[in-house]
Amino acid sequence: MVGHRRLRVLACCCACMFALLLPGLVLAAEGGETKAGAATAPGQVPLQPAVNSPTVKPVGSKPTRDPQTKPARVKSVDERLEELEAANQELLGVLRNLAVRNEALKSRIGGTQQPGAPLDRSLEGGVDSIENPVPDSPEPSESVGPADLLAPSPTMPAATAAPAPARDSMSPGLDRSLEGGVDSIENPVPGDKSSWKDGRIKIGPGFMLESKDGEYQLQFHNETQVEARIYQQGGMQPAASNFDVPRQRLIVNGRMTKNLEFDASIEAGYGNINLLNAWLNFKAGGSDQFMIKAGRMKMPYMYEWYAMANVDFMTPERSLFAMNFALNRSPGAMIWGSVLDKRVDYAVGIFDGPRNQYVDYNNSKDVAAYLNFRPFLKSEGLAWLKNLNLGLSVDAGSQDNPILPIGLKTSANQGNNLLLDNVAPSWFNFKPGVYERGWRNLGDLHLAYFYKQLSVITEWSGGSEHYGFQKQTTNFKVPVSGYYVSAGYFLTGEEVERRTQVRPKHNFSLKEGKFGLGAWELVGRYSTLNLGNEVFTNNLADSSKWANGAATTDVGFNWYWNPYTKVYLFWQHAEFNQPATYNAQTHARQINSDLFWMRFQLYF
Repeated sequence: MVGHRRLRVLACCCACMFALLLPGLVLAAEGGETKAGAATAPGQVPLQPAVNSPTVKPVGSKPTRDPQTKPARVKSVDERLEELEAANQELLGVLRNLAVRNEALKSRIGGTQQPGAPLDRSLEGGVDSIENPVPDSPEPSESVGPADLLAPSPTMPAATAAPAPARDSMSPGLDRSLEGGVDSIENPVPGDKSSWKDGRIKIGPGFMLESKDGEYQLQFHNETQVEARIYQQGGMQPAASNFDVPRQRLIVNGRMTKNLEFDASIEAGYGNINLLNAWLNFKAGGSDQFMIKAGRMKMPYMYEWYAMANVDFMTPERSLFAMNFALNRSPGAMIWGSVLDKRVDYAVGIFDGPRNQYVDYNNSKDVAAYLNFRPFLKSEGLAWLKNLNLGLSVDAGSQDNPILPIGLKTSANQGNNLLLDNVAPSWFNFKPGVYERGWRNLGDLHLAYFYKQLSVITEWSGGSEHYGFQKQTTNFKVPVSGYYVSAGYFLTGEEVERRTQVRPKHNFSLKEGKFGLGAWELVGRYSTLNLGNEVFTNNLADSSKWANGAATTDVGFNWYWNPYTKVYLFWQHAEFNQPATYNAQTHARQINSDLFWMRFQLYF
């Protein structure tokens, strides 16, 4: 108990010292403007001696005692502490009054801000920088603590905040967007809140943030595919039955004003990570009729490649020609759009050219063009032909690059992934050192028809490629061609106008009251690919190991659980025009191959 009282006495002494010093500090801040006994300005609170404050004697004076006075009784420690406690309470009252007067003087001074002490902490670094802005003032509390002793009295007018200095008067470096570091131009300082726009959030498919006027939009999408492959042929090497992740895509797209769109996507699959898309699209006239796209994008060749997304395929993968000889994605620029009231889609562009690669190896570029025509789109009398698509596409350019990959497959989309040999067996391989060198000329004709539950797509592709060995100058022309016919029919009644997101009439659910089987689509496809015998006669490949022609038959079901989830259940039978190696060690060969294929897909 005594210890606590001694601490309180010490606090009392500190308070007394502060009470003595504070008036002097306040007067010094006035710069001598306010003198003792001078008239106060209107509204100013005059400085007055504190009432009931203890008398302070001059330093160095000695106490005197009347000889007639009898010695006072010595007080106990508890009595002295009680007296000091009372004095402490009086001094605290004095301190509060001085704080109130200090606030009044500060208000008189006019709030002139001293250089180097900005009131707006959002212009500084540290905890209260722009990244962590100054919080709003908390609501007043009924409880009183030590900090409340210096708080302005509720009856006093609030001090006027000093205005922030003009931008021109700020010291260099205050605008951090001109410096390096976290807040450099690459990560600019946010704009004024007055320029912020109200927005909305949409969920499904993906997550979309959009301003209310629709000018600004940001979307996040995810695509996940997980599959199981079971090959009937045993003893394959290096390919084998397995579980795989063929595609995992993280997609960010949107627009910065309605006329400028963007896409930045990353793909991982079969143990490989790649940049998928990175492009900007400018709507020159503010509509879809004429647009300019630049960056890494799909090349406009083949309906199956250019006009369809992989999540909307009828079969797990593309046809034989599209998997092995289509142009995939490439850096370039193109003009494209839709005209004549959506009847005609067109695209033409110039691209680097090398298939499945990120850089070009020569100065020559490829020109690719695509045209799709819906002649009966607006015809009321021929409504059953409304969704008939007819079109063509071409590609031409001179190449001088390595072949990637060197093998052709029946069930794996070709890319720059060297691990694909572990996923699917090859039926044809170029010899090491063979380059794609010389002119590439390819053409394609397509037909796509959709009516109620029915989808029918067919394409023929063909042309010529030139190949040669890396250290030789002779090139050899090799003709290539292929076609496919695919059809799908929804057994559960869903109707389609093109290959896009399917919304089941009843989502798959086993819950009572919400029971549903999802949507079921029966699918079949026949696909072929042939290379000219020139690949063997010019020693570009070994005819004793490989075939130069293949055909596949795919039969199965697509099971749509909901608009975002799909399951492929398929059997693929492949046949080759001559035996092809399926075991690299024993050189065992097969004339046909069977694959049982299940793939689970989520796109959101």
